[in-house]
Amino acid sequence: MPWPCSAAPAWDPSWRSPWPRPVFSSAVPAELAEVSYRPTRRAVLRAVHESQVHYLKVQRQGRAAALHARHRMLLEAGLPVPVPCGDPVQDVVVLRQLPGTPLAVSVREDGAAALRPEHVLALLDALPAAALDLPARVSWTERVLDYGHAAAVALPEERERIERIAAAIDEARRETAPGPAVPVHGDLYEANLLVQPGADGPFGPVTGLLDVDTVGPGHRVDDLACFVAHLAVLPTVHDRYGCAPAAAARMLAGFDAVVDAAALRVRCAGVALPR
Repeated sequence: MPWPCSAAPAWDPSWRSPWPRPVFSSAVPAELAEVSYRPTRRAVLRAVHESQVHYLKVQRQGRAAALHARHRMLLEAGLPVPVPCGDPVQDVVVLRQLPGTPLAVSVREDGAAALRPEHVLALLDALPAAALDLPARVSWTERVLDYGHAAAVALPEERERIERIAAAIDEARRETAPGPAVPVHGDLYEANLLVQPGADGPFGPVTGLLDVDTVGPGHRVDDLACFVAHLAVLPTVHDRYGCAPAAAARMLAGFDAVVDAAALRVRCAGVALPR
């Protein structure tokens, strides 16, 4: 596997670095499993040692300290993000496991009935103002023409239709108001939220907010559109997600109260197009 140079030590079970002993209180290697891998960008490994589970986020060279700082900033703001274990080592950030299961599981079971729009909004409201000083990330809808082109290349028989839809979304995006710049997650969808249906904390059943690499300045409507659009297209992934459209409709109705309804729908379309 062509790991980035900084990922190779984290994957090697014989690697001896400063982190195994303080993290697991043992020199015995942990069992490692790949969770995700984006070539030249980052990798996530799951490390199991006896009853302890941690996640290793392997960053591009020189970026681990910034991710570590983001986690600390969000923890201080009271957000349920994973707690780092010590300082980064060799571009690896070690994170403690959070309680809960991915929101996608709850969506499959009952349409995530315990999760209400106000829980998602409370989570976003808790993002600290300091996030506005972080680098901005281009939203999905702002790149809809690029994604439309990629989809057209993959489906040449639908090229004209795809490009027409992408152009219409981009035009509508320019004609709607996204609202003020605020702290955003940047990639908010069901895989990045953990829930416990019986939990009743400040964010309802939400017990974890993951993948905070994209936190920074943006527009609330883009976070909400990302969340709704991902729910809406889940049935195309697997027929077990039959309850997802109703969950998406419930969230959309709640989000309409806080952002421009037309802007929200346009951006939902922009997120759904490349899915």
